[in-house]
Amino acid sequence: MTIDAATAGKDVYVEKPLCTCLAEGRAMTAAARRHGRVVQVGINHRSEGYVREIAEIVRSGRIGKVREVKCWMWANPVKEPTSPTAPPERLDWDRWLGPAPKVPYHPERVHFHFRWCRDYAGGYLTDWGVHMLNVVTLAMDVDGQGPETVEARGTFAPRNLYDFPVSMEARWEFRDPDFTLTWIQPSKGGDIVPGQDYGMTFYGEAGQLRTFFGGHKFFVENQEAPVPTGGRTVEVPRSPGHFRNWLDSIRTRKPPIADVHVGHRTTSICQLGNIALFTGRKLRWDWRDERFIGDSEADRLLSRENRAPYRPRGLL
Repeated sequence: MTIDAATAGKDVYVEKPLCTCLAEGRAMTAAARRHGRVVQVGINHRSEGYVREIAEIVRSGRIGKVREVKCWMWANPVKEPTSPTAPPERLDWDRWLGPAPKVPYHPERVHFHFRWCRDYAGGYLTDWGVHMLNVVTLAMDVDGQGPETVEARGTFAPRNLYDFPVSMEARWEFRDPDFTLTWIQPSKGGDIVPGQDYGMTFYGEAGQLRTFFGGHKFFVENQEAPVPTGGRTVEVPRSPGHFRNWLDSIRTRKPPIADVHVGHRTTSICQLGNIALFTGRKLRWDWRDERFIGDSEADRLLSRENRAPYRPRGLL
């Protein structure tokens, strides 16, 4: 829909996660650039003042150099498998599936529940992870690049209607700046703000900046402390609100705060984590060319076979 809209000369607000596979995100970005369209991705926390403050604290050096970031999230769901049923009369099941494989209808794999099905999504890593990792890429000033390596492992339920592991850990290595990013499920026992069950924690030389959607707290040796003052002056983009920013960008023709390229880069980090999970090995990634290094099998997971007649146009 984004590619068709851009081709028709329309500006687009597209929800997150941007796409199901990396090749789709690349094609969406290319279409936006080719047709000069403003495409805002719905990673809306990026427009919040508290996220800008988190980014300013980290970028300014107030907590010292950050070499490690960890994101903690609760577990993916488990549901006992049951038999498919007939789709409700009001639902065009074939059209709902679109380019995804043709399978029997199941009420627990449609609408909200699509998040846990590999044909349609990527589990919590592409659901909440896109929001959470975008806070990290903004704060670490790596919106326009990607990791050098990725590895992941997970523990799957013996019987589950869904496709993703109950527990999972993924790890990415970045260069310039050099830091590691880790995704951990479940979040119990993690370095998160008391009272929260998820979080994004920046490990600085001076202590831990534990963040969540709504704010942040600073900890030294597991005790809350004031955020250090000082640091260098940095400029982090401001937004009057995510929709308003998009509308303003339509008028000015300047890139929005969550431009499609930013959304693509963040979404691709999540997708790389799932590719590493299902290949079962550490992968080296060329983020400039968006290809794995020396791994044609992993490269094949960057795209998918799209079912006719719903094959998207413009895939690269």
